[in-house]
Amino acid sequence: MENNKKFQAASFFSYIFWLLTFCYLIFLWFTDNPNFMSGLLYGISFSAIIGLILVIFKISDLNGQKIGDVDIKKNQKFSNLEMESFENLLIRLFGAMGYIVECTDIENIKAFILYKNRTKAFVMFDCSNSQDDLKFINQIKTGIKENVCQKGIYVCISRISKKALEKAKTSNIDIVDRSYLQELIISYLREKWS
Repeated sequence: MENNKKFQAASFFSYIFWLLTFCYLIFLWFTDNPNFMSGLLYGISFSAIIGLILVIFKISDLNGQKIGDVDIKKNQKFSNLEMESFENLLIRLFGAMGYIVECTDIENIKAFILYKNRTKAFVMFDCSNSQDDLKFINQIKTGIKENVCQKGIYVCISRISKKALEKAKTSNIDIVDRSYLQELIISYLREKWS
C-alpha cells in the first residue's frame, strides 16, 4: 500500500516535470534559442530516469508476486478448518463475489442468505466429510421455502452422492463441491486451498 502511494506521488511529479520540460522546449523553439537541442536531450534523459523510477516503484508494489501467479497465500488445507473458520472463509468469498451475506440457521445448523441484484439464495455448508448430503439438500429445500429464495446452494468439501445430486438438480439447488470451491477461492480471494 505504501509503495502504491509512492508510485502515485512519483507519477504526479513526473507528469508535472514532463509538462514543464515540454513548455521549456516550446519556449526554446519559438525564441530560436541555440540551446534547443541540449534542452531536448536533457528532457529526454531526465524523462527516462523518471520512467525507470516509476517502473521500480511499480515492480516493488507487486510484493514479490510473479505475474499470473495466483498463489499469494500459502497452500491452506480445508481439513484444518473448524466450522466457524469455514463459515468465515465463505463469508469472505461470497462478499468478494458481490453478494450481501446474512447469517441465519435452520434446525440449529448455520446457513446464509445471499442477496445480489434482486436474487435471494439460501446457502448451507459443510466442512466435514460426513455423508449427510441428502439431509442437507432437504434442509436447503426447506430454507428456500421458508425464506422465499429463488434458489439454494450447497457448499461442501466431501463427495456428493448421486441421489443428492439428482435431488439438488430437480430442486433448483446449485452444488459447490471441493474443486469448484477451490476455483472460486483462487478467482475471488487469490488464495490456494486443498
